[in-house]
Amino acid sequence: MTRSRSVAPLLIALALLAQLLLAGATSARDRRAPAPRSLPRISGTPLMGHTLKASHGRWKNHPTRFHFRWLVCNGAGKKCQKVAGHGATYRLGARAVRHRVRVVVRASNRFGAAQAMSSATRSVGEETAPPPPPRPPPAGIRPPIVSRIARNVVCMWRT
Repeated sequence: MTRSRSVAPLLIALALLAQLLLAGATSARDRRAPAPRSLPRISGTPLMGHTLKASHGRWKNHPTRFHFRWLVCNGAGKKCQKVAGHGATYRLGARAVRHRVRVVVRASNRFGAAQAMSSATRSVGEETAPPPPPRPPPAGIRPPIVSRIARNVVCMWRT
């Protein structure tokens, strides 16, 4: 009986030690900086005056904050320069015309930070002018009076 009494506390101590080691292993795995699973994406029309919007992409290790940095790059999408935008949206100005745009997303949590860069947009174009207004009718003719009759549009000229 003496021998079984001395073995029981030892087995309990070993079980507690194993639990502590296993708990430490899982929490150490969770104590990591974010890492990207998929790159950020840019949506919107790359025309001057339009606004682009960035997604933060997908991340592992539970990031708690995201920071966006917009870049204007050359025609090949390389040699990028930072621009003033810091949020998830960026309004395209004259500086971006004939350049490509990228966004860098920095994800962070209490264990660290990492960043990922989107692919470049197509080259930013200038805003196209709206089509000219229609020509006025020739002199002496008044504008038409339009009425709807049984789903057909009928135009009658006033004289």
